Amino acid sequence: MDTIRLPEWGRVRVPDLTNDQRERLSDLSVAWKEANRLPALPLSFEGTDGKTLVTRQYVGVIETDDIAIEIYPKLDKGIGETDTLAEGKEKSVLANLMWMLQESGYDDLVDTGDGGLDESQESFPDLFALLMAKRLRDELARGVPRSYERFEDDLKTVRGRLLVGEQATRNFDRWDRIACTFDEFTPDTAVCRILRCACQTLQGRVRHAEARRVLSECLGLLDEVSDISVAEALHHANLLPPWSRGMERFRRPFTLAVRLLRGLSHDLLAGHRDTFVFLLNMNRVFEAFVTAALEARFGVPIRTQEPIGTLLKTKPGGIQQKPDFLWKTEQGIWIGDAKYKHLTAGMEMSLTFAKDETAPAGRFLSPDDIRQLTVYAELVRRQEALDTIPHLALFYPFQGSEAQLRADSTLAWNDSILWLVPVLLRQQSKLASILPVNFPEAHANETN
Repeated sequence: MDTIRLPEWGRVRVPDLTNDQRERLSDLSVAWKEANRLPALPLSFEGTDGKTLVTRQYVGVIETDDIAIEIYPKLDKGIGETDTLAEGKEKSVLANLMWMLQESGYDDLVDTGDGGLDESQESFPDLFALLMAKRLRDELARGVPRSYERFEDDLKTVRGRLLVGEQATRNFDRWDRIACTFDEFTPDTAVCRILRCACQTLQGRVRHAEARRVLSECLGLLDEVSDISVAEALHHANLLPPWSRGMERFRRPFTLAVRLLRGLSHDLLAGHRDTFVFLLNMNRVFEAFVTAALEARFGVPIRTQEPIGTLLKTKPGGIQQKPDFLWKTEQGIWIGDAKYKHLTAGMEMSLTFAKDETAPAGRFLSPDDIRQLTVYAELVRRQEALDTIPHLALFYPFQGSEAQLRADSTLAWNDSILWLVPVLLRQQSKLASILPVNFPEAHANETN
């Protein structure tokens, strides 16, 4: 199977893709957009010949038959400067992504299709494990599957059918033990044993906290099921009878569980028209990540997407306003917005304000972003009848030098103190360390 790796917001020529492959990938992209009511396609083919692949802020995998498109987030230095992904970069990118997900508790995963997975060495293993566990937990919560299974045991009284031969040989001098074979309506079925094996195996290998938690929930629901080895699970998976109507709802998580046991992988089975779509919206991931960092830094609850008023006084429908972050400290009320824009791609330094128009901040900031934040400040000031104007902060991803991780501030037109806050996208021992140490500090730049 052919795999094309590129970063989000990438643009690459794909002349070797056939018309059929491009059409199938486009159909998956459209289906995912419609199913999740997105404003734009996660990927598309553009250009006069339709052979330029273009991606947006959605990262993950779109697979169909013999082609897979892997879209990686720009979480490593250098990726933001190119439309291709260097060999070996995917491992460090995924490590950073999983750390972000783990720290922020972000688990809003979206998928469609009937994932066909097989053996491969690397690609979103923790995310796939979480996807399988969430699917399985939802089905188990509706009821653990049960069926009549045949058992043999030595009992004190006859149950089912007496095993004359075994009684005569094994229990010939033990009349307190009677060899019997009987049917029992139980959850300890072959399918459940394989699912339990997958959950136990994955739980010992994944690092994502949410994945481990959901896997633990699945194991709790499968508590009455026997343990088997991976080798036994894969052997029995090939011997299962056709799926019954009552078990059909477990087919998708079961198929994914078996594929993950075979290698925690995602290559498609050759010759099958299986599809798999697994995508994350990096805008929302970044917002959740910043929320967690702010709570770690300030030690107060961060209110997210909370309505603060409307732009029009007409009712109903006055164009409601919802800032990404709203919190209170001794300094007053803070309002923040997370902008997943790589404003400093290829730069070692954070954005700074200066008195002349050639300052980096002046070149890269969007007027719309500043207007939006200051309108938020005015709405909150009026709603809360504040004597002081709220502080403002705009958070953006930063890939440059850790030594240059510095926030800067200035006065906005409405006299709010406006902060530009870079957010480091590399793993740190403490979550609060992804924010600059000088945020917040005495506002030395208020007169800029």
